[in-house]
Amino acid sequence: MKTIFITSDGFIYRMNYMGRLEREEVRSIKNYLNCIIHLEEGTTFETFFNIILKDKEFFNEVYKDIMGGFDLSQFTKEWNKVSVKKDVEKISYLEIYRDIELKENLGGLNIEITNVFEGIVKDKEGNKNNVSLDFIPINDLKKLPLKINNDFNIPGHIIENVNLITAIKDMTLFEVIESILYDITFYGDPTSRDKIKEDVINVSNRDSIIELLTFDMEDMVSDERYEEAIEILNLINKYKKTGLDDPDIE
Repeated sequence: MKTIFITSDGFIYRMNYMGRLEREEVRSIKNYLNCIIHLEEGTTFETFFNIILKDKEFFNEVYKDIMGGFDLSQFTKEWNKVSVKKDVEKISYLEIYRDIELKENLGGLNIEITNVFEGIVKDKEGNKNNVSLDFIPINDLKKLPLKINNDFNIPGHIIENVNLITAIKDMTLFEVIESILYDITFYGDPTSRDKIKEDVINVSNRDSIIELLTFDMEDMVSDERYEEAIEILNLINKYKKTGLDDPDIE
């Protein structure tokens, strides 16, 4: 199968391994979305995202639904800012991987596969911990290495933490771009995203909102666990509308 290979300095090559190795330099990736993608070690998010931005009008149309109708042009101003790096100091690299789950359904089991774009933080023992990137300005991600994890591990249904199938399946260029664009537009454009983040922080600083301490929302914001904090904010808003002061939330 043909492969798109992107070097750390941004050159794009189409590789054909059928029979003999053929290597052809290409200027755009938009015609190769069904190809497997490999990144040279050391390729940064800045290098890859700049390649996407070269054809942003094309990708706006292809991924219109994935991006919720938002436009890559809405991110260019932020992208061109100097990175302050305060949000990414602990992140070792960015990773795109598959989250695979087995779920029971009428008549059997379903496999749910989601391509995820997250940051990887390593602890003192070298263990990987995943962190969400939803609220981090994209310009702060520029200098971080970008890696693709092609593991395709289907978890077992009965024995916890034991894989039913352990394999490797290369991602396509379409999947990789999809995961990035879905994540950076999850809360809208930069203005919408920052407003939601500000709302979460403001709510966490108020002392009298429906047993806020029960949910430890302040700790979540301090730890930059904004996704969890937003879930709590949604619950708070829900119960404020009902007029209940002490909802029983499990």
